[in-house]
Amino acid sequence: MKKLIVFLGLIVLFNTSARSQCVPTCSSYVLSSITYSTFPTAGNSLLSVFSPNGDDGITGPIPIGFNFNFYCGTYSQVIVGSNGFLTFDLINAINPATSQTSQFFPNTASPNGMVCYYWNDLDPSFGGNVTFTTVGTSPNQMFILTYTDVPIWNTSLLNSGQIILYETTNVIEVHAALISTSPYLGTIGIENLSGTAGVAVTGSNNAIFSATNTAYRWSPAIVGLPPTGVTGNSLICFGDTLSFACNSMSTASSYSWTTPVGWNGSSTTTALTATAGISGNIQVTATYTCGVSAPTNFSVTVNPPPFVSVGTVVPPSLCSGSVAMVNVSGANSYTLEPGSISGTPPFTLIAAANTTYSVTGTSTNGCNSTTPIVVPITVYQSPTVSVNSGSMCLGQTFTFVPTGAFSYSYSTLFNIVTPSAVGNYSYFIIGTATNACTGYAVSSVTVNPVPNPIALASRSVICENEKTVLTVQGANTYSWSNNSAAASQTVTPLSTIIYTVTGTNTVGCNKTATVMVIVNACLGVDGQEKENPIYIYPNPTKGEFNLKVDEDMLVVIFDTNGKEIYKQNHHAGVFQVNLNAYAQGVYLLRAVTTSKEISFRIIKE
Repeated sequence: MKKLIVFLGLIVLFNTSARSQCVPTCSSYVLSSITYSTFPTAGNSLLSVFSPNGDDGITGPIPIGFNFNFYCGTYSQVIVGSNGFLTFDLINAINPATSQTSQFFPNTASPNGMVCYYWNDLDPSFGGNVTFTTVGTSPNQMFILTYTDVPIWNTSLLNSGQIILYETTNVIEVHAALISTSPYLGTIGIENLSGTAGVAVTGSNNAIFSATNTAYRWSPAIVGLPPTGVTGNSLICFGDTLSFACNSMSTASSYSWTTPVGWNGSSTTTALTATAGISGNIQVTATYTCGVSAPTNFSVTVNPPPFVSVGTVVPPSLCSGSVAMVNVSGANSYTLEPGSISGTPPFTLIAAANTTYSVTGTSTNGCNSTTPIVVPITVYQSPTVSVNSGSMCLGQTFTFVPTGAFSYSYSTLFNIVTPSAVGNYSYFIIGTATNACTGYAVSSVTVNPVPNPIALASRSVICENEKTVLTVQGANTYSWSNNSAAASQTVTPLSTIIYTVTGTNTVGCNKTATVMVIVNACLGVDGQEKENPIYIYPNPTKGEFNLKVDEDMLVVIFDTNGKEIYKQNHHAGVFQVNLNAYAQGVYLLRAVTTSKEISFRIIKE
């Protein structure tokens, strides 16, 4: 009866904590030493159901008798191991070879999801008993797993103890009547199903130890509820002063607010007033008798103020009646004072006297710049400036020739430009009078494209008295170095020559191209003189022919496009050359000795 009263008192404590907003959590446990007690040992024996045998065996799922929460999972069954543990892992089979050896908790290696009275190599097949029972009346039932006089494998070292699971409170207890000093490592503790969290008894975590009439309790940790109902603006501008609030937690004694970097403001109540810095999370915690709660986050996006800068003022000084163009950047819209001139740049300003304008900007999210930018305008008499415009071909230079002022400056720094692309360009020329007043003019320059003529020869390597066709494309009209104006012409050069052609497009821009034609003597069969140190036969050939050389020489063969297809140093003697892989046609063979260079024409039929 005394035991029941203590247990009911524990339930009342948890219920009171729940009302006080200090509640048990399912994800962590608090371990404490308690007074050793004994619990009913009668019940169902498991000796006959351990599989594959009483040593290193496990049971199938056995009923707890009630729903039990273990590391945030709810279970109505457990599996019991003969080696001093139960597991809530009903899905993954336990390997008997691993169940006999304890682990240091936590450990992701299987088995997991365990409550260990004394995880060691116990062997109930050689003595003792293992039983389970459920006692009490819901909601105050207890599941009791009892190991009685179970020896360590291959020893006479006996061990007795119990694991108790409590309904409703989800408390776990281990009561060890006797734990003998084993030659093997053992563990007393609990571990979640993933092996990532666990709480073991100090000195009994995969260690060699002994115990008599000791007991431990694992209780779900009691934590305070985080504050709820945090309100305030989540999208604000830098430097704004704002108010935030949270719900009042009934038993909280105080609150603590944390703001991102750059914020100013703090509070220990449910309300916070702060000046915005950078984006981040505003956090608030509540303090209870059970400690400080986890924080509640309120994400705030802080839009930065626009940083307005003046780009150009053209001209920086202005004469009465003239116009100044002011370019500003960094914001979405702007306001200039005096005059309340608003809009987007460039701004057109006309001043009758010296005036200093201040510019403020507003971003797309409605945030304003913090410091106005000053734009002074000086009013003088301005000169009337004019400048030449024109067109040019790409790659040429254009020279500005302004008039109407004493000195000039250019948007390109110099009065000569060489645009790098085709298109229309506008250049500002600022003229300064002797009174320092300025005017400006715009030079418009059109850059026309240059043609890209491509000249080709139908045969770039020919023999004497042979013909080749020269063609060109890429322009509108052409002028060849041989005075031809045709896009295609047939030529019969007497020696190697480079032809030049100039192509002109419709806007008068031109460019030249060149093509080389190599002319060889190309001696054939009839041209093989007796005093030559090389003789070719048969020629014409079907693909294979012989070379008879009388002295050391380099032999090179070219195809009709001038591409080298054969190159070999030969000593005196007869050699065979194979052109079977090449098409029919005329090939050029060039033989080079120490004293001469000879060319022959080879015909493949």
